[in-house]
Amino acid sequence: VIVAFAVVPGILSVLISLFDVTSANLVAGRWSFVGLQGFHDIFADLDEQAVFVRTLLFAAVCVALQFAIGVPWGYLIAAKPRMDWADGLLLLPVVMPPIITAMLWRAAFDGSYGIIARSFALVGREAPAWFSLHSATSGPAGLLPSALGPSIAAEVWQWTPFVAIVTALSVRQTAPDLVRWSRALASHRWRAIWVTEFPLISRLLLLLAI
Repeated sequence: VIVAFAVVPGILSVLISLFDVTSANLVAGRWSFVGLQGFHDIFADLDEQAVFVRTLLFAAVCVALQFAIGVPWGYLIAAKPRMDWADGLLLLPVVMPPIITAMLWRAAFDGSYGIIARSFALVGREAPAWFSLHSATSGPAGLLPSALGPSIAAEVWQWTPFVAIVTALSVRQTAPDLVRWSRALASHRWRAIWVTEFPLISRLLLLLAI
């Protein structure tokens, strides 16, 4: 499933980027080969460079937070005798349509009535103009617009439970005898997890991160 919906579209995107594809010739398939000219044009434009950096920053921060929160959370779920219906509710953000997620977080960060803006007011601070076109915060070449924060929050909220559930199921599928043996020999449970259990599921987590 991951190969069909993630790897294959990625390869096709790279192949299409080598051709001059527009809305006019997309269906007809009359694409002219341009090689790496498209990539050259992107990196020669300052605005495109800023978009590229923001995209990398967004992806790196989201994946780091999702795994920093989701993996320990998954181990806590796996430590329970069995998973119950409450654990199933963790997948609710994952199956929620993206437009609903965007509307929820747009409302939360709204400067007039959003809960985030009210939280700033409680501590005597003014909330940033998250969605203003001129709300770039200080940073390298002004590459950190305020809207990046809400976008990261929404993405982490939506996919961290999925990382937790996958981690929990992976831990439960590891060899029980090996896990019990490692925990019996280790002086601390977290040491047993790091030395024995985590390497067993590391490949799956790497695939999940990709």
